[in-house]
Amino acid sequence: MTTSGPMLFGQMPLAEFLRDYWQKKPCLFRQALPDFDSPLSMDEVAGLALEADIESRLVREAPASGPAWAVECGPFTDTDLSGLPESGWSLLVQAVDQWVPEVRAVLDEFGFLPAWRLDDIMISLAPSGGSVGPHFDQYDVFLLQAEGQRDWQLGGYCDADTPLLAGVPLSILADGIGQPSARWTLEPGDILYLPPRLAHHGVALTPCMTWSVGFRAPDVLEALQGLAQRAELDSAVDFMRYSDTDLTPQEALTAQIGQDSLRRLRATLSTVLARDDLLADWLGAYMTQNKYGLFDWSEVSEQTAPPEGTLVRQALPTRMTAFEHQFYVNGRAFALTAADQPLIDCLLQQDQWYWQELAARAHSATARRMLGLLLESGSLEISE
Repeated sequence: MTTSGPMLFGQMPLAEFLRDYWQKKPCLFRQALPDFDSPLSMDEVAGLALEADIESRLVREAPASGPAWAVECGPFTDTDLSGLPESGWSLLVQAVDQWVPEVRAVLDEFGFLPAWRLDDIMISLAPSGGSVGPHFDQYDVFLLQAEGQRDWQLGGYCDADTPLLAGVPLSILADGIGQPSARWTLEPGDILYLPPRLAHHGVALTPCMTWSVGFRAPDVLEALQGLAQRAELDSAVDFMRYSDTDLTPQEALTAQIGQDSLRRLRATLSTVLARDDLLADWLGAYMTQNKYGLFDWSEVSEQTAPPEGTLVRQALPTRMTAFEHQFYVNGRAFALTAADQPLIDCLLQQDQWYWQELAARAHSATARRMLGLLLESGSLEISE
C-alpha cells in the first residue's frame, strides 16, 4: 500500500502525526536526521553564552542544604564556564537560529508545521549527569539529540494543581516524574516530540548537546490584553457598550447582577471576538514580534530602492506571516491589496530574491513602500 502526502523524517505520514500525536502524546523518531553533524561545536555554543546580545541561562543542581535548583542568567565569562563542576549543571542558549544561518537552516526540517508557529531553537549543553530537573513546558517541542546521549523519562500531564518547587524560575516538579510512562535514550540524530504540559526529565549520560525546537503558543491573558490594545485603535469598538434595552421590570427592581446581565455582556464581547480583522491583526503582530527588540520601526523612514540585480534575503531574526491581504513582519502590519498577493506568496515561500522580482510583484503604493521599509529596518538584507 502506498502512502500519499508528506512524511515526517521519512518515517510517518503527516496526517497520522497530526491525528494521533500533535498536542496529544509523545513520539520518538529514531534517526530522524541520520548522520546529523552539528554546525556548532559544544565550545562554540558555550562561546555564544558570553555574548551580551544572546539570551543564556545556567541551571545548577544545588546542594541539599539549599534550594534544589539555581538559575543564573548570562552573559557569562570564560571564568564562569571554566569553573563549572564535572556534573550537576546545564547551559541553555536561546534563539541560536537568530544568529547562526546553519542553525536556522535546520528549521526547514520542520516545514510540515505552520511557519508562524515556530519559535526558535534553543541549544543546551550538559556534562554527564547534567539536567534541568523534572519539569514541563507550556508549548510543543521537538528535541533533537545533536551530540552525546541523553536519557529521557516521561511522566503524566501537568495542570495548575501540579506542585512545583518554590523559588525556582522554572516549572520544576516538586514530586518528580513519578512512575515513568516511557523511557528512551536518545542518540545523535534522534528526535523526540513532546506535547505541551507533559512531565519530562532528561539526564545526560555522556557530555551532550540537545537542540530544542519550540513553538509559540500565546496564552489567553496575552490574547485578551493584546486584543484590547488593538481594539482601542478601532473607533467602532469605542461605541460598543453594555446595553440592556430588553431590561425587564423584575430586573429593574433588583440590586443584583443576574444571568441576563451576564448574557448581554457576553454577547457584546462576542461581537468583538467575532471580528476576524481584529483577531488576525493581533495574532499576526504577536506571532511575528521579535522577542529581543531587534527591530525598531519607529526609527524607520523610506529609502531609495537598491540597484537592479541586487540580491536580497530575509534577515535571520525576521518573522513573516499573512492573513488574507494583511501582511505581518516583525510585529508590524501592512494592509496590502489583492493585486499584491503574488508579492505575499513570494515573501512567504522563499527566503532570497532579486530585488526587481519583489518590486515587480508590488502593485500597490503600500506594497512598494513596505519593501523599502523592510530593507531599511533590517528585516531584509542585501546578500553578500
